Amino acid sequence: MFIKSNGDKESTLYYDLVFEAGFFSIKINHMGLMKHQPSKTYVGGMVDYFDYAEAKNLNLADLK
Repeated sequence: MFIKSNGDKESTLYYDLVFEAGFFSIKINHMGLMKHQPSKTYVGGMVDYFDYAEAKNLNLADLK
């Protein structure tokens, strides 16, 4: 699993549906604030992506 930090840019990684079918990316927003008024919105913070994650090997400790 690779981690990359690229601000607010979306991940441009595309997985091959045959050879990489078991992989996916996770987008994590952190170090910001959750505002609840007037609607639920996440403000500020950073965005990190975890690429090539596998569900069978995913562990919460890997994301900390």
